[in-house]
This record gives sequence, structure tokens and C-alpha cells, in this order.
Amino acid sequence: MESTASFLQKYRVKLNEIFNNCEYSETMGVERGIPQQFLEDLWTTSPMSAFIPTSHGGRGGHIHESLGVLEACAYHSLPLSLMFGINFALFLQPIAKFGSDTIKDKVFGDFLRKPTLGGLMITEPSYGTDALNMQTSYTPQPGGDDPSHYHLSGVKHWAGMTGQADYWVMAARGRNSEGKLLRDIGLFVCDQHQDEQRIHVDEQFKALGLYLIGYGRNLVDAVVPESNRLIPEQ
Repeated sequence: MESTASFLQKYRVKLNEIFNNCEYSETMGVERGIPQQFLEDLWTTSPMSAFIPTSHGGRGGHIHESLGVLEACAYHSLPLSLMFGINFALFLQPIAKFGSDTIKDKVFGDFLRKPTLGGLMITEPSYGTDALNMQTSYTPQPGGDDPSHYHLSGVKHWAGMTGQADYWVMAARGRNSEGKLLRDIGLFVCDQHQDEQRIHVDEQFKALGLYLIGYGRNLVDAVVPESNRLIPEQ
């Protein structure tokens, strides 16, 4: 495997090339969102491999190397570094630790092969980050005790990468047969390439400052398979 020093040096060189491109320098941070061609150019160095375990084709997810990638991003763009930090700490790390083999294979494969982004949805309009009072819920589908699929329902907002993420880790509370919300919180991966798992962006916020990262109000009405649930270590 290529050394950390060599990997990071190649990444810095690519960032220099990209940010010296007049087309990007005139629009990055001024227009909302991140250009697809920018991501295509960046992915030629496989930057997300630093965040992914070697067992799934990555470089191991080592903290020192991962922070090196974020540092290289921050030298040119703090919003870009935050975007990568969201993907690393709030999305890829939880999947590496708690995801099923099925979801790891799918997610990590996509992140390595092509420009792919992920995020975490916890915050809600009426409860902020008070997770124990969140109203987004999950119930087994099609009903009864069969947990082969789960139905997720609720509203989330202020999730970084709104309208941009290919995958979401969705936080929700269980709901019993009487319709009462339970205290336990579950985490589920929603694949935006699958119609039944897609999160609908109801409103895009015109947030000040971090134009590169999307924020907004999201309507959750998704059905995900059992393999998309993150399972904590016992």
C-alpha cells in the first residue's frame, strides 16, 4: 500500500491543481452547492479511501491519515474540510463500526469508485438535537414481528449535505403497536438511489456562509431493509 506521506502529497497536488483552476476559483464558495466536475476531478486521487477499512478496499480509516486529508482540504477551503469531516466522522465511521456486511459492501464500494457523499440526520424542527424527544419513528414492515423491513417517518432539518448526499444515516425512535414512541433510538442507512428509501427535500435553506454545503427541511417517508440498520456492539 502507498505510504501515508505519498498519498497525502498526491492529494495536496491535486487540490492545488483544482483550486488554481479559474473556473472553480470564481464560483466555489460564491454559488450554492458543489460542482459535479469538481468532485470528479477530486476523486481521481480516491480521497475517501483514507476513511474506509482495508477489508473493504480502503486505506484503513486511520485517524492520523484521515485528519491529514481534512487538513489538506482546510488549507484551500474550510467548507470543503467540513464536508469531508461530515462524511468521515458522521457517516463512514458509524457504518464501519456498526453496519452490516451488506451495507458496508454497497456504501464503501460506491465511495471508492465514484463521487459519493453521505450525511447524518438527527435534528428536527421542533426538538433540535434533543434526540430523546425526536418524533421521527420507525416501525417494522409490513407489520407484525417481521423486521425484514422498516418504515421510517418524520421530518428532519439542518442536516449538512441536504439535497447533495447519496446516502443518509437516519436517526429514529421505535414506535410500539399502540403508536407510542419508545426511548430507544435506531440508526438506518437510506440509499438515495432507491425510490422507496429516498428522502424528499421540502425546503432548501439559504444558509449564510457555508454555500458549499446544503441545508434544508426534509420529509422522511422511507422503507429500508433490515441490512440497512446499524447494530451497536453488545
